[in-house]
Amino acid sequence: MHRWWYNATGGSCQQFVYGGCGGNNNNYLTKEECLEKCADVTEYCTAKAVTGPCRASFPRWYFDTEKNSCDNFIYGGCWGNKNNYLSKEACMSRCVGKQLYPVLPLSTKVVVLAGLFVMVLILLLGASVVCLIRVARRNQERTLRTVWSSGDDKEHLVKNTYVL
Repeated sequence: MHRWWYNATGGSCQQFVYGGCGGNNNNYLTKEECLEKCADVTEYCTAKAVTGPCRASFPRWYFDTEKNSCDNFIYGGCWGNKNNYLSKEACMSRCVGKQLYPVLPLSTKVVVLAGLFVMVLILLLGASVVCLIRVARRNQERTLRTVWSSGDDKEHLVKNTYVL
């Protein structure tokens, strides 16, 4: 008997012949049931319509999240995405009324990279402030420091008066 199983590597449901014994939970009567149970809704309902580079002309349906409905498009026959249905009914039953958001959940990697970026910016800003303070202090010390001391002037003037 023909059944469907979800291939996680390929991200699709595939048909197989089931002998009836020793099966597991990855065993569905229809492709639709397999897709409903296993495939992520966002992959099948939020992607934009992709015609693909091939030149065939297959009428297909895709779910438009902005309109919250299914629209038709022409599929070229290759390199499409999972938001590609043979009928409007199949598209509607798969996507209408499903929780589609967040459309693109932030992965842990993106969050970590953003956090590291913010930390580096804070460190650079702190280092810049410290450098500016040091430069300002050096300039202040230079402007307050005289070229000669006031004692040198007195000594020089007093010596000259005695010499006369």
